[in-house]
Amino acid sequence: MPHRASRPAYHATTMKQSTVIRWLVILVLGAVLGMWGAADRARWVQRGQEAFLAHEIEMFEHLYSRPVARNFVVQTLLVWLSLGAYEGLVALFVNLFGAKGPTPKAPSAPGEHASTDQPDR
Repeated sequence: MPHRASRPAYHATTMKQSTVIRWLVILVLGAVLGMWGAADRARWVQRGQEAFLAHEIEMFEHLYSRPVARNFVVQTLLVWLSLGAYEGLVALFVNLFGAKGPTPKAPSAPGEHASTDQPDR
């Protein structure tokens, strides 16, 4: 088993940053779904109670007339697609906003300074 010191120095920073980005994605998805829910609610308030109840009865008959196995398969696929979309968004945010970690410095010859602060002239 390798010693802990053999891990890259930026491992903890990268993991911490990934956690922050995951929370950011959760907040963004929550805000988007919240706005969608609020818009949907406002639309049904505008249409009225009778239209809402008629729509709900139609959806009930449409969804629950299917066999249980089909509903299970469809819902399982939706869960996997949702998780895939979440992980895809996390990967996108990590690539857009995540730091790549420190760049490794080239070994220097004895007596030379390994400073990369000054550009080569």
